[in-house]
Amino acid sequence: MDAAFLSITNDCFWDTADGEPLYSQGGGIFKFTDPISGQEKYYWYGAKYREAELYRQDPTVTQGRDHFQSVTCYSSTDLVNWHFEA
Repeated sequence: MDAAFLSITNDCFWDTADGEPLYSQGGGIFKFTDPISGQEKYYWYGAKYREAELYRQDPTVTQGRDHFQSVTCYSSTDLVNWHFEA
């Protein structure tokens, strides 16, 4: 699909292109050239907290604190379709 026709939707929970929840709280997006393919990609680095899953299930409940689980990394060529980088 041509990236010129894709839209970024704000104020919603995002999923990866595979349909899995995307967790990247406090993250930042950087553009690099993929060292294997040579293609320019966007990389979204952030953090996953245990409470993020609970918040996604019910955003009306504020969790008491957050428990860090991991640093996450997702990649995209169009800023809309994201893939988890293992």
